[in-house]
Amino acid sequence: MLKTLAKLAGEGTILMEVSTRRVPVSGVLVALVALILAGCGGAPPRPQATEVDVTLQDYSIISSVTTFQVGVPYVFVASNEGGLAHQLDIMPPTAAGPVAAQEVQKELVAGIGGSGIDPGKTVRFQYTFAKAYPPAQLEMASHLKGDYEAGMFLSITVQ
Repeated sequence: MLKTLAKLAGEGTILMEVSTRRVPVSGVLVALVALILAGCGGAPPRPQATEVDVTLQDYSIISSVTTFQVGVPYVFVASNEGGLAHQLDIMPPTAAGPVAAQEVQKELVAGIGGSGIDPGKTVRFQYTFAKAYPPAQLEMASHLKGDYEAGMFLSITVQ
């Protein structure tokens, strides 16, 4: 028997014993690939979802997270503690003043639009950012009548 030392992908040294008898090349390749995959542990684990608590009050948004990472799943838990319905739109900032629903839908990255979240209600949704957004280029906001103009927006960053 011939003993050979092999170093695979910087993961340490593996002692391999190779006999002098003939072995089909395909068998050696299958064994080698299986050995490499066993050392790698297979596919990387999927990232766990990070919970983001978002509190909607009359004309303010408070979030437990304002800097997000591309490729990480987030579960947004939006609770409306105000006396009026409010949206949670994640989108680029809009000009001051009323914004047409079609414009919001066109720019919307994620969120709860439509008639919003009723007072006392909590809504959950999951979202994973696919690209980065530098500071001041994305925000959480409500675009129901008067909300945005009253300051109901919060700048966020996605790295």
